[in-house]
Amino acid sequence: MTAQLEIQVQDLRGCVIARPVGEVDLSNASTLEGRLRTLIERSNMVVDLSQTTFLDSTGLSAVIVAYRCGQALGHS
Repeated sequence: MTAQLEIQVQDLRGCVIARPVGEVDLSNASTLEGRLRTLIERSNMVVDLSQTTFLDSTGLSAVIVAYRCGQALGHS
């Protein structure tokens, strides 16, 4: 079964805020990673986990991969 996940996106003064809502686990971490990688190409990004109810190691890995992609592009 795939965990429920919504990714809210907000642009705020030249910075993208990505807010995963729900659970992030093996079933949907690749979706999160893909979305974060796409967003970090646009500008600096903040990942707001305040609405994330569960985050396993694959979800954490998705955030780290996006962070490293942003670093390679010169974003923070």
